[in-house]
Amino acid sequence: MDVKAFWEQYDLSDKEHKKWERRGEKVIERYRQEKNEDAVFNILWSNTEVQRPALFSQTPKPDIRRRYRDDNPVAKQGAKVIERVIEFVMDDGDFYSFGINSVMDYLLPGRTVAKVRYKPLMSKTRKAENVSEIPQLSPLGELVGSRYYLDDEELDPAEIQFNEDQPFIEREVEEVVDESVEITRWPWKNFRHQKAKRWEDVEWVDYISFLDREQLVKLLGPKKGNEVSLTVDASGSGNERNFAPTHAEVHEVWFKKTREVKIGLEGDRKEWGKEGGDPLRLVNFYPTARPVMPINTNDSLQPIPLFTLYQHQANELDSVTKRIAILIRSIKMVGLYAGNEKDTLRRLFEADDNQMIAVPDWNAFAQSGGVSKLIDYLPVEQAYKVLSGLIQEREGLVQQIFELTGLSDISRGVSDPRETKGAQVLKAQFGSQRNLTPKQEIERYFRDTLRIAAEVVCEHFSVDTIERMTGLQMQVPVQGPEGQQLVPVKPTLEDDLLRTYSIDIETDSTVAPDEERDKAEMANALEGVSSYLTAVFPLTQAGIPAEPLVKLLKTYLRKFRWGREMEETLEEIERNPPPPKPDPELERMKAEEAREDKRFQQEMLKSQAEFQQSQKESMLQLQLKSKELEISVLESQQDLRQDQQQHLQDLRQDREKHSQELEQLRERGKAQVEVMKAQAAAKPNNDQS
Repeated sequence: MDVKAFWEQYDLSDKEHKKWERRGEKVIERYRQEKNEDAVFNILWSNTEVQRPALFSQTPKPDIRRRYRDDNPVAKQGAKVIERVIEFVMDDGDFYSFGINSVMDYLLPGRTVAKVRYKPLMSKTRKAENVSEIPQLSPLGELVGSRYYLDDEELDPAEIQFNEDQPFIEREVEEVVDESVEITRWPWKNFRHQKAKRWEDVEWVDYISFLDREQLVKLLGPKKGNEVSLTVDASGSGNERNFAPTHAEVHEVWFKKTREVKIGLEGDRKEWGKEGGDPLRLVNFYPTARPVMPINTNDSLQPIPLFTLYQHQANELDSVTKRIAILIRSIKMVGLYAGNEKDTLRRLFEADDNQMIAVPDWNAFAQSGGVSKLIDYLPVEQAYKVLSGLIQEREGLVQQIFELTGLSDISRGVSDPRETKGAQVLKAQFGSQRNLTPKQEIERYFRDTLRIAAEVVCEHFSVDTIERMTGLQMQVPVQGPEGQQLVPVKPTLEDDLLRTYSIDIETDSTVAPDEERDKAEMANALEGVSSYLTAVFPLTQAGIPAEPLVKLLKTYLRKFRWGREMEETLEEIERNPPPPKPDPELERMKAEEAREDKRFQQEMLKSQAEFQQSQKESMLQLQLKSKELEISVLESQQDLRQDQQQHLQDLRQDREKHSQELEQLRERGKAQVEVMKAQAAAKPNNDQS
């Protein structure tokens, strides 16, 4: 939708909204009695204080369970996770104050609206991101440089860093460090929606807020945020004298058909201040449950204050109360008295109890007629009769208002002691029935709001956040064809269809009536089955076939809501009948065999224990002998080593002795050779001679 079409529809919706807004302001002004008028009967405040605790007295408890109670471990864990998260969200966001304020909007102006917001906690950090490098070639094909890109954005080469030839850039980015869901009661004056007859036909809703300059810059950016004109103050008012605007009127418009969110500015209707897509990805798109109103019709979503239903009686009640106050002021004990006896009369009016006053001339005082003749009071009998009639009229008006609103005297903690207990019970039941529909609407409103909060959690919360918040694992073991496997829960929670099909999100107040009805019906069904079986048991003992009797029982069970489950149980019993009753003699023989088997097993265990003990003793003896053998082997090895060393030593000594002897022989041989050489040399000389 373009901006011009939206503002045309907005003005049409705002025109009707202003009518209701003026009526709502008058109701709140009357509730608070800001005019400080005297002699008014504030029946609006009284009725509101009685109805408020009847509609909301304690924080509802989320009741999230598997829809079909089947054996689905993923749905079971998912339901437990969502329930814990919603409990934390309600405790952290003070859901009790939200409930009280919502009910007050319901009872006074006549409509209450909630908004669910996803609030991530961001933290700035520096992060390295890889970039794309595109080489640049000269006309001759030579490499002359590179250009760098990240998300189709060209980067300055001076900012590029390298890690093992991989280019990257460091940037300051915001990361989510924590997440939360906020459930807010939106101010009743600051919500608009497209004019329609049904909530399902509403194509846009508008959340109006008033932002200062800093908030505008954060929302729209520095350029546009500083250009926006400030037209109102923080409360949205801008018509006072000597007014200095500090805020701008901002419209956050959610378009359901196109699933877009756009920001409109009251000071600039020519264009959108900001446009965006679907921020929450909700099934029904709007972060708001269907508004709850005390007066609903099929042809309009225009709110109507509840007080308007009895405001004429309330105005008449105030008029009668004012007249009663005037009459009470006019009923006074005033009169005229004789001036010649003023001293005596003054002393008479000023006297205390049991005090006697002396009269100087009693005879003259008595002849004048006494006190009754000296004083004449103002007649008030007629005024008193009128006052009595007005008081009765006021009581009748109050009773009319109570009949219109359904507030019986029992609801207000008042009763007539002359009434019987049965009459008081009837009044209490009537008051409860009159409050049943409004109470159910409030409970529906709370439940739908919590469903939206749960959907936000499933769509946006990370697994780490959910595990920290709940203390539960987001993976469950599931038995499959290939054995037991860990299956993640988050995909089921994120899938809208799977989550809706497998998990039902309620509150204790919406579930309690169904549970009580189910318990009562189950008890009635079981009682009927018990009575039926008691009646037909003699027939089966007499030999009558059981098939027609079971068929008749199935027909009876179909009358109950839980009859289908019982009928399926009976069919399962028919398909798998219990085994026949065993023979007592056979059971005795089996028991005797079991005792013999047990005795035999005990003897076997005893023999096995004895064998194990003897085996242990044998092992110990074997270990001792092994130790002794090891010691003897070690000793033998030691002796052998010593013998080897002695033998080696002897061999070395023999070798040295033989070496010495050989050396001596060699020396003697050399000496003999020298002698022989000398003899040989001398022999030729002898021959010559």
